[in-house]
Amino acid sequence: MIQKVKALANTIEGFDIFDTVLTRSVSPPSAVFWTLGQWLRDERGLTISPAYFAEQREEAERRSAAHRGHANSIHDIYRELTDTLMFDPGDAPELIRKELELEKQATFVIEPVAELIRDCRAAGKKIMFISDMYYPEGLMRELLEHHSVIEPEDKLYVSCDHGFNKSSGQLFTHVMKAEGFKASDIAFHGNNEWADVRGAQKRGIHSTHRPLANPNRYEAILEDARQETDGLSMAFAGASRAARLAVDAKNEHEAVIRDVAAGVAGPMLVSYVYWILRRSENMGLKRLYFLSRDGQVLFDIAKKLVEKWDLEIDCRYIYASRQAWGRAFLDESVRAWVWGDVVEGTSLRDILTRLSVRAEDVIGDLDKLGYGADRLDDGLDRADVYNLRDYFASEEFAKTTFYSRQRHRDMLRDYLDGVGMLEDVPKAIVDIGWTGTLHESLSILLDDLGAPPVHAFLFGLNLNDTTWKGYRHGFFYDTTRELGLLNPLERKNLFVMSEVFCAADHGTVSGFKRHDDDSVTALLAEGWEGRVIDWGLPIFRKTLDALVDALPVSDFRAPLVVSMRYPLNRIIRAFWTDPTEREAAVWGSFPWDAGQGDEDKVNQLVRPYYGPKDFIRRTVFRKRPPYKNNIYWVEGSLAVSPGYFRAAVRQTNRLLDRLWPLVVKAKKIKKKLRP
Repeated sequence: MIQKVKALANTIEGFDIFDTVLTRSVSPPSAVFWTLGQWLRDERGLTISPAYFAEQREEAERRSAAHRGHANSIHDIYRELTDTLMFDPGDAPELIRKELELEKQATFVIEPVAELIRDCRAAGKKIMFISDMYYPEGLMRELLEHHSVIEPEDKLYVSCDHGFNKSSGQLFTHVMKAEGFKASDIAFHGNNEWADVRGAQKRGIHSTHRPLANPNRYEAILEDARQETDGLSMAFAGASRAARLAVDAKNEHEAVIRDVAAGVAGPMLVSYVYWILRRSENMGLKRLYFLSRDGQVLFDIAKKLVEKWDLEIDCRYIYASRQAWGRAFLDESVRAWVWGDVVEGTSLRDILTRLSVRAEDVIGDLDKLGYGADRLDDGLDRADVYNLRDYFASEEFAKTTFYSRQRHRDMLRDYLDGVGMLEDVPKAIVDIGWTGTLHESLSILLDDLGAPPVHAFLFGLNLNDTTWKGYRHGFFYDTTRELGLLNPLERKNLFVMSEVFCAADHGTVSGFKRHDDDSVTALLAEGWEGRVIDWGLPIFRKTLDALVDALPVSDFRAPLVVSMRYPLNRIIRAFWTDPTEREAAVWGSFPWDAGQGDEDKVNQLVRPYYGPKDFIRRTVFRKRPPYKNNIYWVEGSLAVSPGYFRAAVRQTNRLLDRLWPLVVKAKKIKKKLRP
């Protein structure tokens, strides 16, 4: 940075203040007024809501500025506000002081710019702060001194003291005349392109745009939802910005991971865990078990929030997977997931892996059906799948695997006993979603053992008529109870995105092992950890930690976290259905494995369109690339494809959507005319 400073002949470095040197842990700036309104309600018995107080504080600022122009100060604003709300005018100084104290608490230094200021000082440059703000110099200097940014010899100019602003360039002219220097003597830095860059350039001053702290598109969505969330989304918007500013990215790939973690995954996962803790307290639950692998990141978030809010909830991480738990049962509801992702090209060995069945245990039966050892790795067609599904549901299969199943059941029981699952403590398991397969397995086992039932928290819960549905609870949507969002992101896409965000740093739990001392531990598939770490999991997790640390929610019970569903839906859709090219390239390179136990087979979620045949196959015939588990990010693939493909796909989809009702109607007519 010193070299960049020396490249110019200037002797003065000027800086804007808000969102250039300092920024807030809440967003937008008016969030501070909400906090002041809450303080007045809680400490002074204010009868109006914090939201209404904040609105009137903003209106008072606008009206006062209309009267006084750029000379408008905080004292003028509070004279207007106390008159509007019929407060005692003598209360204004205390309110101004309290607002400044809240600004001190809410603001923090943008470290890269602070480092630049230190470098400028080391290079012998003079430092000057120039701001469009209603705080006069005394209060503004106090704020900067609080954050150890300003030195006694630094100059400070504020618009309200001089009646000029930066956008017009007049404040810069006034400063140059007052200090006796010319435009070539100063270089300026600011976040606002209009006021800080163009305003300075109008007066011939070299200016650098520094938009680091400006809200990105996800933070803007959260800001806009402040009314419907009673201000909670503003806290998440500020925490998102604080997290991305706090975490240093080494390259563009890491920067994209960090920004999506802060703006999309972080608010989504932290809101979910926040809701879990609130529900747990309301239900009297004392212990939460976070199921691997999707639960690992949720577990880390929960531990930090429990400590942050000093809650008496015991959070534990346990090893689980559909194949490791389901291998102990023949229940069809437990095994239904096995067939949901079978597509053209799936092999018999794939299915055996999902069922946790060794080929040598059933090869005799399979050979009789025409599926010998030489066909284990062949792709299956639809007829093969039906034949095999009948076999795996047969008495013959049950008898062949009985002793193996019983052995796994005993190990699962002993493992769960070792982690306290069989204890008579009010508890729940935590997973990301979607049908409660693991909860079904656990509930069957606990019921057989006479142990108390356990609740399950899921981010999204699909309709599933089961004996245990009364113990399941969905946050984002709960189709079983007909609660939550009616139209979330299309379920398959939500499933893929959520499980990418919940990636663990270890492989699938392939089973359990009993040791000589009779203890039972989990067996983890190998090969996954290196891939996901190389992709960028460490910076993703680091960003989530930073967001939790920055979340300015001190009263655990006050905000209604369920109100976050709608802004979450908007940021999720913004990311998944309209990704930037950089986002699609980085997140589309995630090594997707779907937790099926075969860590050697992973997909990339994105594949660019590469020619007319590919376009026709994917768009007209709606055929997806033959990916394992049929997982494919359509919008991400479009984002990394040439523009003419994007336009052609969208036009074709619009045409097909219009034609489809006609096709359906034609089919009905044909059916009626059929003899």
